[in-house]
Amino acid sequence: MSSSAGITVRFRTKVGMWRLNHINPEDTTVLELKGLLASEKDLDVPDMRLSLQFNGPQLQDEAVLADLGLRNGQILFLAFDKELVPTGTARKVTADGRLVAVSHDDATSRSAFKPGMLAMRDMKRHWNWMEFEALQKAFEFVVKRPGPAHCRRTTLDTDLGADFHNFVAEMAYQQRRFAFLYGIFREDNEVEAITLYEPPQLGSDTGLTLLEDPDAEHVEAVAKMLGLERVGIVFSHPPRDKEIVFTSQELILAAEHQVKAAKEGLGPVAEEEKEADAPGEEAPKRTLFVAVKLKKEEEGGVYEAFQVTDKGMAMVDAGALLPNPEPDKAALVVSPKFDVVVEAKKAETVDTSFFLAPVAITHLRFQLSHRFPKPSRLGRRLTSSDLKQHIVKCAGASPSSAALAEALFDFQLLVYLQSEPALRSIVPAICDYILEPSGEGIPEGYAIILKSFAGLEDDEPPPPAT
Repeated sequence: MSSSAGITVRFRTKVGMWRLNHINPEDTTVLELKGLLASEKDLDVPDMRLSLQFNGPQLQDEAVLADLGLRNGQILFLAFDKELVPTGTARKVTADGRLVAVSHDDATSRSAFKPGMLAMRDMKRHWNWMEFEALQKAFEFVVKRPGPAHCRRTTLDTDLGADFHNFVAEMAYQQRRFAFLYGIFREDNEVEAITLYEPPQLGSDTGLTLLEDPDAEHVEAVAKMLGLERVGIVFSHPPRDKEIVFTSQELILAAEHQVKAAKEGLGPVAEEEKEADAPGEEAPKRTLFVAVKLKKEEEGGVYEAFQVTDKGMAMVDAGALLPNPEPDKAALVVSPKFDVVVEAKKAETVDTSFFLAPVAITHLRFQLSHRFPKPSRLGRRLTSSDLKQHIVKCAGASPSSAALAEALFDFQLLVYLQSEPALRSIVPAICDYILEPSGEGIPEGYAIILKSFAGLEDDEPPPPAT
């Protein structure tokens, strides 16, 4: 979606997920965004605190949304006082005779069907028992221990795993890292993760924030030319209690990307679509999309693969599960709008283990390399100098077409070529060569264009004139 058409901004709150549509990030400040939300939800602007990540620093009111890197579907975390007094609320007389505003909780707890919702009489004038029961069940989830994952096995490229691990290890595992996995969904319900792409991000030992990605369209274009799809995510975390498989934030991150993949039709399972499970809408389709995590063990880095269960996808998509205020806790907080039953008891928190199904993982060397610089690691845009250094390192200062072609077997390099208008036209031919390599290398004309752009000069003299 272009910024001219506006973007959708989502807000994770203590009462569920809210959203505002058609927001122009170029002309809207944080304060103006608060004002729009306040008028829609009947809140007070001074009591609203927005941040890019859970428990993260508060966004400054004068900041422009585009400068913060907000993209379509961006989730902001909204906090407000427990006894928030919304604008236009009713007033009451206290026991000592003072006229005070009625808090949001007081004003709605008696009449609202659920926190943040209308009273039943405001939804519909007359209700029968079956309608009431259906409404009640629409906001109730019964959670059971997970069954097997839809994905039977994930095969991770060996060099991909080594490259991601080496960078995380350089940071002593103290910087959380995230990447998208690209590969193939196989008909036998298996996934091959052939390469990765690390979007712009801010990682620390306590949190991770994904930033606006100027190359997102180029990534998808190159993947399509190579016949690859987004098959999963991979992330790392600092050393912690071994009993914690996923923290609440990690579970929600994985579920949101798995839901997105399912809604885009990526990796459909051969079975029929599951019946509706999310309130008010169809549950996300089943998918083979996986979440792989890298953790530190005594012998080094270890990869583990999982899928979020169908129930977990539905609950996160509905806004029924919220992140725990403590970053390294596995207990997900249940939104007050929903009733969740775990092991025959109503629960206010649910452990992430109820929503995780393990997936077998193996390692195999595929065709693409992972040596080209990654801009999100460098913190800058790539240039022709980076291309030149890569070609010289891999193929020499005066490479033949065949040697040059071998140096181009790199997903990140292809994304860079696609991002350069002067080189974009030759990327399809390079991808075709990667899919069906020949001993002759890429066409000589394309090799000349690449070497010229990179500032490489051929040492061989030109052929004699005829």
